Amino acid sequence: MDNNEPEKLYRYFPLGPDNKTWFDRVRDTLENQRLYCPCPTQLNDPFDCAIKLANGDSDREAGIQGRIDKQAGVVSFSACGDHVLMWSHYASHHRGICLEFDMPAWPPEDREGYVLDKVRYTMSRPLPTLSPQEQAGAITLEKIAFTKHKNWCYENEWRMVCSFKNRCDPYLGFPRAALTGVIFGLKMTDNDRCVMEQVIRDAGYQGLTIFEAREDHDKFCVKVCPVLLPESDSPTMTVE
Repeated sequence: MDNNEPEKLYRYFPLGPDNKTWFDRVRDTLENQRLYCPCPTQLNDPFDCAIKLANGDSDREAGIQGRIDKQAGVVSFSACGDHVLMWSHYASHHRGICLEFDMPAWPPEDREGYVLDKVRYTMSRPLPTLSPQEQAGAITLEKIAFTKHKNWCYENEWRMVCSFKNRCDPYLGFPRAALTGVIFGLKMTDNDRCVMEQVIRDAGYQGLTIFEAREDHDKFCVKVCPVLLPESDSPTMTVE
């Protein structure tokens, strides 16, 4: 595990008319201070958290994989909040939103049961053995959950991984003070922005900085700039 945790981590969300479910998830995240923790089968990389054993025992692989898919949860973050490709791939082509988390305000005791580590990128798949400890699943999960194909390296990903006993409550709570910023995407619609501004006001965060991504004049990049949240008597709009 990497002990040099970054001070800030970022979680991107898609928005827009085709992402009503995600709109509800962002609202839930802000209102209830929790992040949805998907199981491995919900991730977008078919190799992610997929077990391959050194001895090629497919029956054992299937058994361990079944436990991982049912019990494990993965919350992904990026160490970068202004990456053009991250906005394109994970925030509705820059129409979405990005949340900024302050990790010193989110200490390990407030994420008990989760392992935070950075992802390593390589062409070689981890091939764990079948020691008695690894057969239990947890150590095997840590070996494979933090390794991805090198083509994903642009994500600069850190992730929190948990092995649940059940999936009854697949959420990771965070302290209110840990959420320090909300970044509106470069192409976020006025309607979506208005709705999110109202959600932020209703959630009652203190010390939360609102940012917006702006197009850079000279380079192919975006700049994240702080902005003021409009007064609460702004016109009310609804999720489309």
